[in-house]
This record gives sequence, C-alpha cells and structure tokens, in this order.
Amino acid sequence: MNEPKNLRTLQSFAKSAAAEGSVQIVFVSSEGKAPDFLAESGAKSRMWTYEIGDATEEEAKAYLSAMGFDPNLQKKILHLCGGRFVDLDSARLQIMQRKNTFEEFRQSLFAARGVEFGLLRRKEYSEGLVLASVLLKKDYITMQGCIDILPETPIRESILRSHVFATHLFQRNPEDDDYVHVTFQSTAMKRYAEMYFQKNTANLASKGQS
Repeated sequence: MNEPKNLRTLQSFAKSAAAEGSVQIVFVSSEGKAPDFLAESGAKSRMWTYEIGDATEEEAKAYLSAMGFDPNLQKKILHLCGGRFVDLDSARLQIMQRKNTFEEFRQSLFAARGVEFGLLRRKEYSEGLVLASVLLKKDYITMQGCIDILPETPIRESILRSHVFATHLFQRNPEDDDYVHVTFQSTAMKRYAEMYFQKNTANLASKGQS
C-alpha cells in the first residue's frame, strides 16, 4: 500500500458514517494486506471482509480452452499458474501471441517470482524460508502457526508484506483460531519455492559428497 495515510483518512470517514448509520462505505483493494491494515485501527467490529480469490480449475480450463490451448498445454499451465488470472493471461500473451514455448514462459514467470523470493535469501529474513518450507507441505497455516515460526513482529510483518506470501481472512470473528490463514501469494510462487528448495537441497548434497 503506497498511500496508507490516505487510506486512514478514508477509513476515519467510513467509521464515522457507520457509527451514524448514514452511509456504508465499501473498500475495494487488490492489496491482500489491506484488511489487516484497516483492522489495526480497531475497526474489526464494523468490518465485513470478502475475498475474491483465484478462478476455479474449471473456470481456468474454460479460459485456456477459449484462448486455443490444447488439453496437454492447459494441464501444464494450470499446474504452474493455478487459477491466478493475471498469470493465465500472461500465458496467453507469451505463448499464443508471442509464440514463446511453455518452457520460455515458465522461465519468464520464475524470473519475476525469483526477484520477489529474494527477500528470504537475505540473512535477516531467512526465517521466511522455514515458513516457505512448511507451506510446501500444507495448503495454509494459521496466523498463530506463522507467529510460532516468526515470533519477532517486525520481521514477520516485513516477510508477510512481501509478495511471497498472502494472508486470507476466513472468519468474521477475530477470536476464532483460524481467523487468518497464511499461504503462498500464488501457485506460481509455490512452484518457484518447490524449484528453489529442490535445487538447493541438491547443491547441499553435492557439497557434502565433495
């Protein structure tokens, strides 16, 4: 979020309007951290949060089919991108329009994800690699599970604000244990993490044998 002060100003107006019952304000954001940011000011009791997630597998297949991808290529793209529409559309642009191969598209996608993943390779944020390794074994962990892995608040907040991970609000009652789930930011990021750990495990094994 580039303009948190502006968002705070709008939120202040929304809270006053809600208290008076004069108007209801709807915030629409593509930034996954916005609900947490808004909730920090004590507005949880007045907030109703809805998340529009990725397309379903059937919806993604229908899109790829309409764009002219054959079933075999559809399967590869879905495994790499899941239902993240921006990545599916990138596949259309690179493969169908620019005539790149699937492997060229994969490398392009991983190059961008690698820049974002680079934060975790910095020493002060390396505990984020532990979180990533856990999420390779699970679809999500609760925020409490994330806190157990990343107990230091400033480091945890920096890691969660990166584009590696995403937080999802699943319950309206913040007292519920699973109020917030932590996942990879996208299927493509998860695939990059899989490649990263496979490559580095192989490198460590190779060094141990030499």
